[in-house]
Amino acid sequence: MKLNSVFELYKVEGRHSDLSLSNVHKVLLNMKVEVVGAGINGLSAAYCLAERFPFCDITITSADNETGNCSEHGFGLVITRKLGIMDHDDVTKFVQKTRDYCHDLSPEEARERGIELMEILSLINFHENNTRKAHKRGPVTPVEVTNLIGSGIDVRRATEREMQEAGYVEKNRGLAEVLEDNNISNVSLQGYISHHYVIDPTVYLPWLRRRLDELTKSNGRIKRVNFVNRKLVHFSDLQPCDLIINCSGVGARELCDDPYVLPMRGQYFSLTCPVKRCFCANHIVIVPRRNDTAVAGVYQVGRWDCQTEPEDPTNILRQAEAVSPALKAGEIRKVDVGIAPGRIGGPRVEVEFINAKGGNGKTPIIHNYGHGPRGIAQHWGCAQKVTELAAEYFKLSSNL
Repeated sequence: MKLNSVFELYKVEGRHSDLSLSNVHKVLLNMKVEVVGAGINGLSAAYCLAERFPFCDITITSADNETGNCSEHGFGLVITRKLGIMDHDDVTKFVQKTRDYCHDLSPEEARERGIELMEILSLINFHENNTRKAHKRGPVTPVEVTNLIGSGIDVRRATEREMQEAGYVEKNRGLAEVLEDNNISNVSLQGYISHHYVIDPTVYLPWLRRRLDELTKSNGRIKRVNFVNRKLVHFSDLQPCDLIINCSGVGARELCDDPYVLPMRGQYFSLTCPVKRCFCANHIVIVPRRNDTAVAGVYQVGRWDCQTEPEDPTNILRQAEAVSPALKAGEIRKVDVGIAPGRIGGPRVEVEFINAKGGNGKTPIIHNYGHGPRGIAQHWGCAQKVTELAAEYFKLSSNL
């Protein structure tokens, strides 16, 4: 493709419409991008940038390129979950954009990526005393239900028969413990059925890597995307580049000197037992995947250790079986611990300028970290935002 046709293409699509040909040549043909982090946010940001800027060279640097990362522990539920001080308003928008991305895929594309629309039974306990007070003030929608409505499809109250068929009866002590309420007599257990997209990270992450590996320059021989396996101590250790994308996850606490980044420790199981639907009950999450069923039940903010606590597997499995009795027939394939990158104030997705190797003190870095346990749910929305910020920066810089 000749340069003039590339320029015209970008004008037609509304991209960099005010760039001169010399700036198009500089921005599009010679742009070098460094992506820090090879989790789902790093890979998806690289993928979106590669599509938006079809001639840029991308290097993805991560200590986890070969050994795995937090994203591999994810359950992939595209659902809005409130995390209090670790939230901000854009989280819901990011989740909705990821949901739209899943929705727009053809059945073949979705299967190739490991994406499926699944039914979820969410269990919520309502205190009778609080319910009576709420009725005096008028109808009240619990925040858990609001979250389902915001990111789900066909959200409705589970019928009494559906609850009974699932094995939920009054004064179920196991469920009461799962829902963190010891005052069993005052618990009114309610179920909500909804449909949400589920992204299987064991399928989706390898798909992203393959797609990035397949990208080549026009001659078909030179790769556009290269992976570097090493731990980054400082951004100045990167090779000279035009743009840095920081998807370093929990590592951003040191790399960016960001004290708001906190570890969120989770305990995970892989079981052989197939279940028919997803379940959510407080911190217990059960998700059927292509090759296993994933279960989680620990949510510990501030813990960095990845050692498995001896009592955790027993407690989590007992609680999970209270939510889904079918799990009793399964066998444990794997027990693991993952550290999700939480951040007070919510994920950081913004532009900053730093001193980098070979730069003039104005190298742009787009931060994209701090997603907590909702990294997969937000990933496409965040990748789109990163790409928009990159396009806006190069559009502005062309006029300097």
